Amino acid sequence: MSAKDAASVTVDLDLHDLYENAPCGYHSVGPDATLLRMNLTESRRLRTRGNAEIVL
Repeated sequence: MSAKDAASVTVDLDLHDLYENAPCGYHSVGPDATLLRMNLTESRRLRTRGNAEIVL
């Protein structure tokens, strides 16, 4: 792996960590209002684990 590739992987990991452990909750919603993804912060606040079904 080149130094440039290694740096790119490091940046990707840092961004992933920043998203997952942000001080606020983030989520993505599909066009039909289906919850597609949420970060760990929001998951912890809602007390869900992994792919748990959330009914709002």
